[in-house]
Amino acid sequence: MNKFTDSRMENMAASSSNYTDKVLNPQKSRQWLIGVWLIRVTYIALSISCVIDIIIGFTEKFDWVDWTSLLIRLTAVAIIVIFAEPSLKKNNPIPAVLTTIIVSEIALFFMCVVSPLMIAWLLGIIISLLLSLLVIQLMPPTWMGKGIFISFVGGAVVALTDFLPKTVSYQINVSDPQALLLTAMAIGLSVLLFARYSKYPVTAKLVLAISTLVVFGVNILGVIISSVLLRSENMATETISAISSWFLFGSQIFVIFSAVAALWLARFITKPLLEIVEVADKISREGDLSQRSITRYQDEVGLMSDSFNQLIASLFEMANIAEEISSGDLTMEVTPKSDHDDLGNAFKKMVSSLRVTVASVAANAAELNQSAAELSEASLQARAATDQITNSMQQMASSSQDQTSAVAATSNSVEQMSKAIEGVARGSQEQSQSVAKATEITDQINTAIRQVAQNANAVATDSASAAETAKNGSQIVEGTLTGMHTIKTKVDAASEKIEEMGKRSLEIGAIVETIEEIASQTNLLALNAAIEAARAGEHGKGFAVVADEVRKLAERSSLATKEIDALINGIQSTVSDAVQAMAESSSEVEEGVTNANLAGKALADILGATTAANKQAALASEATARMEQASQELVIAVDAVSEIVEQNTAATEEMAATSSEVSQSIEHIASASEENSAEVEQVSASTEEMGAQIAEVTDAAASLSSMAKALDQIVVGFKLTRE
Repeated sequence: MNKFTDSRMENMAASSSNYTDKVLNPQKSRQWLIGVWLIRVTYIALSISCVIDIIIGFTEKFDWVDWTSLLIRLTAVAIIVIFAEPSLKKNNPIPAVLTTIIVSEIALFFMCVVSPLMIAWLLGIIISLLLSLLVIQLMPPTWMGKGIFISFVGGAVVALTDFLPKTVSYQINVSDPQALLLTAMAIGLSVLLFARYSKYPVTAKLVLAISTLVVFGVNILGVIISSVLLRSENMATETISAISSWFLFGSQIFVIFSAVAALWLARFITKPLLEIVEVADKISREGDLSQRSITRYQDEVGLMSDSFNQLIASLFEMANIAEEISSGDLTMEVTPKSDHDDLGNAFKKMVSSLRVTVASVAANAAELNQSAAELSEASLQARAATDQITNSMQQMASSSQDQTSAVAATSNSVEQMSKAIEGVARGSQEQSQSVAKATEITDQINTAIRQVAQNANAVATDSASAAETAKNGSQIVEGTLTGMHTIKTKVDAASEKIEEMGKRSLEIGAIVETIEEIASQTNLLALNAAIEAARAGEHGKGFAVVADEVRKLAERSSLATKEIDALINGIQSTVSDAVQAMAESSSEVEEGVTNANLAGKALADILGATTAANKQAALASEATARMEQASQELVIAVDAVSEIVEQNTAATEEMAATSSEVSQSIEHIASASEENSAEVEQVSASTEEMGAQIAEVTDAAASLSSMAKALDQIVVGFKLTRE
């Protein structure tokens, strides 16, 4: 059925667009060009006949009849050129064709009236066929029948001019080239007209067929009758001419009535067909299925009208079913008229498919609504998690800034401590030099005391020598006193430096505690961020990695601060030991000074009592023994001071190394703080982007929910089962 429908549609489109294409695009239509040149050939032929008559008029004497005929033809040419050509240029062929037909037939009629031709009946046939061919080429389908009717009526009127002078001759003389040419033209034009007969409208077919058959029939009959009469020996020529003339008159009147009857018959047949076409056209253009074709006849046209009305009723029934379906009632049952009822079968399949589709859409709409609700809830949770992550990031950023400030302060303190340690190191070096000098002096004192002991044994024998020796001993004791005072001054300075170093180490300890607190808070924030990232699910994986890195950096910061705390504790312990050792050194130095003063007094007594040396020899021996013991104690004290100085030097070196490690640790902490800040910024940017995406998801969920509700409302409007 589809192939048949497509073929019918193509044929209808081709037939309806034939004239449209011819008029709207005439340059591409051969039919249009032929019609245009037929009009031009018509007035050119009239013009040529006029020119020939003018030439003849100059060679022969023309009377008023000849000039009247010439004037009529010239007027016809002028009218056709003036009215037909502009219409052709405007692609409006109807005025051009009607003007050409009417004017040319009127001109030929008056020409034949003024100057009878005796073969006007043959010229009338040619004119009828030629002008009918012009109509077929240019007239639209609705005008073809009328144009052919006018052409044949005009040709019959032209043929009637032979009746006026009663000079008609139905004899076709084979030796007359004019008669032979007209006969050949009539046959050729008939062939051209009926070559495309199947493509003509019904009215044109009927008028052309009936008129052509009648024209050829009556004229052939006239030729036969005329031939029979001429062979009769009992009839006079005048009688034969009269019979031929009256037969001509009757035949042409019959041609005119035949054309009228053909036109009426065509209208009688085509009117109900046109009514059916009009109804079909309204249905196709307006879709109004309430239209019906009125059946007036019981013939084939009436049967076609009834069938067409049944088709409309079937379409109307299908339209009602479609209207019920459009209102949502899918309970309608479509019953095809047969297995070949393509429309009914298609409607039945459509209703069944719509039921399945609407049921599926209803189920999907419910699932879509539930999914939209779940998506909306998930987006709200994600938004809350994102807000928490953002707040955590802001806290981490603030903590990172505080940590950076604390690290900067710690770095400054460590720099000051390094400077203090450098000062302690320099003091330790000076102290070491002083201790070395004190050791040297102590060795000298020990040697002198030994000499005093030896000289004391010889006091009795050589008092002068003893006096000299005592004098020397007094000078040495004074030098020893001076050295002891110097040692005391250096020890006091070293004690002050060590105490200052202890204070600095306490300050560093406080800073380390601050860093430890910051690291603990950072670790706690990183743990909270990791928990929030885990809540964020797939979207928080990237942030979870960043939170884990922040936690590791916080743990490394905590370990570094613990190492620094251990180092500071070691430094504080060492400083405490150094302070205690310095106090003991100061006590020993004071005791050495006291002993040196006693030695000075003893030497003074020796100098004052040289005369009583012998008596005091024993006392001198005891004194020298005590001096030797004191000198040994002094050596021990100096050795202790030297050992303390060495410990101080080692402690300062260890403190310098520790301060370097502290500086490196602080640099690591500062770098970690910067990394934390950068990563916090990245996480904040990612969180903002995540928030924008979550907002888009929320909007999409809201839109999806609205669509689901709208789909529910649409589906509710469909009725799938009968209640």
